[in-house]
Amino acid sequence: MQLIIGLLPTVLSVAFLANQSVVLLLLCVLSLFVIVGTVPLFKKRESLFMFILVAIAGLPVNIRLAYCLVFDGIISSGFLIGDILWVAFLCCVLFSVEEIAFGVITRMIWKKQIRLKV
Repeated sequence: MQLIIGLLPTVLSVAFLANQSVVLLLLCVLSLFVIVGTVPLFKKRESLFMFILVAIAGLPVNIRLAYCLVFDGIISSGFLIGDILWVAFLCCVLFSVEEIAFGVITRMIWKKQIRLKV
Protein backbone atom coordinates (compact mmCIF):
# COMPACT_ATOMS: atom_id res chain seq x y z
CA MET A 1 0.00 0.00 0.00
CA GLN A 2 2.86 2.40 0.82
CA LEU A 3 4.38 1.76 -2.61
CA ILE A 4 1.12 2.73 -4.30
CA ILE A 5 0.90 5.90 -2.21
CA GLY A 6 4.53 6.67 -3.07
CA LEU A 7 3.77 6.52 -6.79
CA LEU A 8 0.93 9.07 -6.58
CA PRO A 9 3.20 12.09 -7.35
CA THR A 10 4.51 10.33 -10.47
CA VAL A 11 0.97 9.60 -11.64
CA LEU A 12 0.04 13.25 -11.09
CA SER A 13 3.17 14.34 -12.95
CA VAL A 14 2.27 12.21 -15.97
CA ALA A 15 -1.34 13.43 -15.78
CA PHE A 16 0.00 16.99 -15.89
CA LEU A 17 1.78 16.18 -19.15
CA ALA A 18 -1.44 14.83 -20.63
CA ASN A 19 -3.72 17.67 -19.51
CA GLN A 20 -1.30 20.62 -19.10
CA SER A 21 -3.19 21.60 -15.94
CA VAL A 22 -1.20 23.60 -13.40
CA VAL A 23 -3.53 22.29 -10.70
CA LEU A 24 -2.21 18.77 -11.28
CA LEU A 25 1.36 20.00 -10.93
CA LEU A 26 0.51 21.75 -7.65
CA LEU A 27 -1.22 18.58 -6.43
CA CYS A 28 1.94 16.65 -7.32
CA VAL A 29 4.09 18.98 -5.22
CA LEU A 30 1.65 18.94 -2.31
CA SER A 31 1.37 15.15 -2.46
CA LEU A 32 5.14 14.88 -2.15
CA PHE A 33 5.10 16.73 1.17
CA VAL A 34 2.00 14.91 2.43
CA ILE A 35 3.45 11.50 1.59
CA VAL A 36 6.84 12.24 3.13
CA GLY A 37 5.18 13.61 6.25
CA THR A 38 2.67 10.80 6.80
CA VAL A 39 4.24 7.50 5.73
CA PRO A 40 5.72 5.86 8.84
CA LEU A 41 8.61 4.32 6.89
CA PHE A 42 9.85 7.84 6.03
CA LYS A 43 9.92 9.03 9.67
CA LYS A 44 13.24 10.76 10.54
CA ARG A 45 14.49 10.18 6.97
CA GLU A 46 12.40 12.79 5.21
CA SER A 47 15.28 14.35 3.23
CA LEU A 48 16.34 11.01 1.76
CA PHE A 49 12.86 10.00 0.69
CA MET A 50 12.01 13.48 -0.59
CA PHE A 51 15.15 13.27 -2.76
CA ILE A 52 14.04 9.91 -4.15
CA LEU A 53 10.41 10.90 -4.72
CA VAL A 54 11.28 14.23 -6.37
CA ALA A 55 13.71 12.45 -8.70
CA ILE A 56 11.01 9.99 -9.79
CA ALA A 57 8.08 12.41 -9.96
CA GLY A 58 10.04 15.21 -11.64
CA LEU A 59 11.51 13.13 -14.43
CA PRO A 60 8.54 13.25 -16.86
CA VAL A 61 8.04 17.00 -16.44
CA ASN A 62 11.77 17.74 -16.74
CA ILE A 63 12.11 15.73 -19.94
CA ARG A 64 9.04 17.40 -21.46
CA LEU A 65 10.19 20.90 -20.49
CA ALA A 66 13.71 20.33 -21.82
CA TYR A 67 12.31 18.82 -25.03
CA CYS A 68 10.01 21.82 -25.55
CA LEU A 69 12.81 24.32 -24.91
CA VAL A 70 15.14 22.67 -27.40
CA PHE A 71 12.89 21.45 -30.19
CA ASP A 72 10.59 24.48 -30.21
CA GLY A 73 13.64 26.56 -31.11
CA ILE A 74 14.16 28.49 -27.87
CA ILE A 75 17.51 26.77 -27.27
CA SER A 76 18.72 24.96 -30.34
CA SER A 77 22.03 24.03 -31.87
CA GLY A 78 20.63 23.24 -35.30
CA PHE A 79 22.00 19.69 -35.23
CA LEU A 80 20.14 16.63 -33.93
CA ILE A 81 23.04 15.38 -31.79
CA GLY A 82 23.56 18.85 -30.33
CA ASP A 83 19.86 19.17 -29.56
CA ILE A 84 19.82 15.78 -27.80
CA LEU A 85 22.80 16.86 -25.72
CA TRP A 86 21.01 20.11 -24.84
CA VAL A 87 17.98 18.11 -23.68
CA ALA A 88 20.20 15.93 -21.47
CA PHE A 89 22.00 18.97 -20.07
CA LEU A 90 18.75 20.82 -19.32
CA CYS A 91 17.29 17.73 -17.63
CA CYS A 92 20.32 17.58 -15.34
CA VAL A 93 20.07 21.30 -14.52
CA LEU A 94 16.34 21.10 -13.82
CA PHE A 95 16.87 18.00 -11.68
CA SER A 96 19.56 19.75 -9.65
CA VAL A 97 17.50 22.88 -9.08
CA GLU A 98 14.47 20.84 -8.00
CA GLU A 99 16.48 18.72 -5.60
CA ILE A 100 18.12 21.74 -3.98
CA ALA A 101 14.81 23.59 -3.59
CA PHE A 102 12.93 20.58 -2.21
CA GLY A 103 15.87 19.66 0.01
CA VAL A 104 15.97 23.11 1.63
CA ILE A 105 12.21 23.17 2.16
CA THR A 106 12.24 19.63 3.57
CA ARG A 107 15.00 20.51 6.04
CA MET A 108 13.08 23.62 7.11
CA ILE A 109 9.95 21.56 7.81
CA TRP A 110 11.55 18.46 9.37
CA LYS A 111 14.62 19.60 11.30
CA LYS A 112 15.29 16.45 13.35
CA GLN A 113 16.39 13.60 11.11
CA ILE A 114 18.65 10.61 11.36
CA ARG A 115 22.15 11.42 10.10
CA LEU A 116 22.91 9.52 6.88
CA LYS A 117 26.20 7.66 6.69
CA VAL A 118 27.58 7.29 3.20
